[in-house]
Amino acid sequence: MNIFTRNGRTESTPSVAESGKLAVVIAGLKERLRTDYEARFPSQKRLVREILDEAETVAWLTPFPHLFLPDLVEAGIGQRIRTAHSPSDDGVDWSRAQAA
Repeated sequence: MNIFTRNGRTESTPSVAESGKLAVVIAGLKERLRTDYEARFPSQKRLVREILDEAETVAWLTPFPHLFLPDLVEAGIGQRIRTAHSPSDDGVDWSRAQAA
C-alpha cells in the first residue's frame, strides 16, 4: 500500500498486488449481485448486466470499490428498473424486493 499526504490528510492507494486481489473480490461480488438481481428481475437480465458494469466502473473510482459496488448497483436498479415498471408489470412483490 502506498501512503501519502494530500491537503493535510493521510491517504493510501492499493499496491499492484493488492489491486489484483481486490479485482478478484470485486469479480466475485459482481457475480453474486448479478445472480441475485437476475433472479429478482428475470425479464431484465440485459439491463441488470449493464447496471452492474456501470456500477463497477464508478466503484473503482472510490477508495473502497468492494464496499461501494452493492449500493451503486442498488441505486442503478432503483433508477432504471423499478421506476420503469409498475408493480403489476412482472409480478414482483415490490415491498419484499426493496427490503431484501
